[in-house]
Amino acid sequence: MILKKKDISSLRQQDLEYKKLYEEWQNDRSNKYGYRTEYAENANTYQEGKGFSGEYPAADERASLRSSVDVLMLALICYALLEFIVKLLLSDFPFSAPFGVVLGKEGFTSSHDAKTIIFAYVGNIFTRVIPFGVLLLQLKLPLKVVIPTKINDRPLFYCSIPVAMLTFGVIYMCTEVEALFLPGLDNRSIMRWSGAFTVYDIPISLLFMVIVPILSEFLHRGIILNLFRQYGDGFALLISSVISAALSAEDAIVMTFVYSLMIGYFTLRTGSILTAIVMRIIISGSYYIISIGRSGAFANNVLSLLSAMVIFLYIGIGIIILIRFVINYSNKISLPLYSLYLSDAEKLMICFSQPGFIIWISLYIASLAWSIAFGNT
Repeated sequence: MILKKKDISSLRQQDLEYKKLYEEWQNDRSNKYGYRTEYAENANTYQEGKGFSGEYPAADERASLRSSVDVLMLALICYALLEFIVKLLLSDFPFSAPFGVVLGKEGFTSSHDAKTIIFAYVGNIFTRVIPFGVLLLQLKLPLKVVIPTKINDRPLFYCSIPVAMLTFGVIYMCTEVEALFLPGLDNRSIMRWSGAFTVYDIPISLLFMVIVPILSEFLHRGIILNLFRQYGDGFALLISSVISAALSAEDAIVMTFVYSLMIGYFTLRTGSILTAIVMRIIISGSYYIISIGRSGAFANNVLSLLSAMVIFLYIGIGIIILIRFVINYSNKISLPLYSLYLSDAEKLMICFSQPGFIIWISLYIASLAWSIAFGNT
């Protein structure tokens, strides 16, 4: 007798080619990261020190999840070490920066020249591409699974654009209220412009408004989301959002987690990484531009008024279109969330108890302390 694993709800939003490739990857016996979809009923065994193993649904789900977490943590540890090296090279501690370039938060620099631009691009791309490569080489996930481009729900894809505007508007309003009552926690500080705008700032802006968001979405809503969706939509959504928030600027963690949940939902529901890229560029680009207009050399009453008008326009358009969509396409909104054999609490405990996770958290805290102490991210 063969036991069939429960269907994964997220796969229902994908096209037939994606499903076929994903299931072939899962059911490959040499792949320890895939949760196989068929199990023999009486093949469960117990090994001393390892617990239950063999073709037993809950045990195999646990084993494949541990392997998936281990390879993800390997990539994140690599990312943390590379990021720390870049911070060390481009900081003023213990002596002056060895290359004469000091990168501030989110690419804002203490100088505006070609050398600064080169280091900004190399540092941000280098620290992301290598961990991506580690994950792809280890997982051997087909690119059409990691980066699915086919949009399977066009009405929801079109709706994701005003929803991204609404999400940005609401989050930014929250940071304004937070800054009003808690000035020490002003999240807009990550976007302070250091001086007058020059031609060299155009490629810097392009880097952080377009290139970095695209690379980040390939990791968060590409590799991570698609790797963990085999354990359930809700779990994949949570893990990808937590990782996304942890890798963000240290004073924008809550904001990043909130919009990551929204982006992840629309990505799962439309089945395309293009949804995530479009939403992320709208959110990050808008936050970047408006923050520049309200700080540093650009700050004045006219620009502050215009930015406030843009925020309210974003919120108004988002609410109107979202209400219209709900009325006309209410059947396209739901995303079934349920656990497979392990509960979400059990899966989270497996993640948090892995040695790789503990090492990564330690490195993350050390990097955060360095950023706070020496003013670099």
